[in-house]
Amino acid sequence: MAERTLNQRAGCLFLCAVLLFFACFPAFAADTGESNALQQSILQTFRARREHTTAEAALLSSREMTDPAKGGSSAASSSYSDWIAFAMGRFGFVDSNNTPVFYDDEGQASYLAALDRYVTAAYAANGGTLSKTKATEAHRCALTMLSLGGDPRACGSYRGKKVDLIADGTYQSTVSVTRQGVTGAAFSLIALNAAVSSKTKQMKTFESEVLAWLLSAQLPSGGWTLWGDAADPDVTAIVLDALAFYDDSAVSAAIDRALTCLQNLQLPSGCFAGGGVPNCESTAQVLVALCALGLDPAKDPRFVKTGGSALQALNRFRLSDGSYAHTLSTSGQQGKYNAMATDQAAYALVACWRQTCGLRSLYDIRPDPAKGQFLWLQTALRTFFESLRLLLRRLGAIR
Repeated sequence: MAERTLNQRAGCLFLCAVLLFFACFPAFAADTGESNALQQSILQTFRARREHTTAEAALLSSREMTDPAKGGSSAASSSYSDWIAFAMGRFGFVDSNNTPVFYDDEGQASYLAALDRYVTAAYAANGGTLSKTKATEAHRCALTMLSLGGDPRACGSYRGKKVDLIADGTYQSTVSVTRQGVTGAAFSLIALNAAVSSKTKQMKTFESEVLAWLLSAQLPSGGWTLWGDAADPDVTAIVLDALAFYDDSAVSAAIDRALTCLQNLQLPSGCFAGGGVPNCESTAQVLVALCALGLDPAKDPRFVKTGGSALQALNRFRLSDGSYAHTLSTSGQQGKYNAMATDQAAYALVACWRQTCGLRSLYDIRPDPAKGQFLWLQTALRTFFESLRLLLRRLGAIR
């Protein structure tokens, strides 16, 4: 009798705790299934990316991020390592005190230190610039630093002074940001807006000129391309990432035309094709852009075709270990592992995850809304209650 009473009390205690938890976090309770599914997919992709990578190339097998002392000269920064590091950094949030909260603090700090050393070495080798030919090198490095909680406006050193990657990659760049076409221009605006909240007159002038240049490069179809006259989904999506920071009428009209273009470019399978070939990266870039614009890529009717949504289409390229292939085989089966496809799919999934959690978009690296401040607490509490439930089940208190 006493044992039954004890079990009943334990069961009541568990029920009250669950009710209290969901009463405190109703929004979290509503979207926890979707966000948790994305979270598990992201973690599996990170693990797969690490397992496919040698220590000498970028990511060590013993930790998520790079240890340059063991990883060699290519540890950081390169497109091969920075984008997956960026994805890992954005798999977290910045709280109201502007403090980054990560799933792996040790790894983030390790990579930040590697980036800092890389900037110092690159500036010394190139005579005061990160790259003599590509402004996007500074954009990528700056965005990665920001995602990991670093400050690209005061990093590394050159001639005894801190380096400002934002200035050197945008309004003070020695390399024209349009040299690499619309993607270089777009990433200059993304980097500037991701890092700067209060802009000087020089920044605003640069921003206005680049924005006008981008809008003038829009094709009659509504999209953008690096060459030719046919819209490219990857390039169009990247420009939309930049335009998402603005809300004036000219930009809004350009965004509407671009969305119509992407809607027309999407294949019946839900995929997007670059160079005429359906591929993971094109699909991933469109997912990021839709999330940047506040659109749900899994539910927006414009981007759900007979074969499914763009998010469902991305998973067609997903391999059994969580990594991604660039394209499908001729028989329609999944292809082989591809690092670039895996990296872009990873940050596309992170963009979708951030959206379901009510956090800012992938490239909007400002303090997150209040909901985000409780995200990791909610996850920890949920894990605790699940453990408590299993314990009480063993005791026979609940069935």
